[in-house]
Parts: sequence; C-alpha cells; structure tokens
Amino acid sequence: MTPEAKRDRAACIRECAAGFSDAVARTLIELAEGLEAEANELERAAAEQPLNRPPLA
Repeated sequence: MTPEAKRDRAACIRECAAGFSDAVARTLIELAEGLEAEANELERAAAEQPLNRPPLA
C-alpha cells in the first residue's frame, strides 16, 4: 500500500471513530496513527534509497 493510500485509510478511520464510544474511538485512532506512522516510514525509506539510474557514459 502506498503512503498516500495509508493516509487516506487513516483519515477514513478517524472520521468513523467519531461515531463510536470513547474506548472504541481511541482504538480506531490508535490504528489510524499506526497507519500514518507506516506511511511516514515508507516515505523515509524511499527518500534514503539511492536512485536507480544507469551510469553516465
């Protein structure tokens, strides 16, 4: 899943959390925070990867 997809899913989960009791909402928000952390980690890892470019002639 791409970082953007993870963030979209996290946003949907946060919106849904509003309709639940506090305990359930907290669990959903923790899930959303985990997805956002995964998205950040994916972007960080991608930024650290060297570009796969062919050598210059």
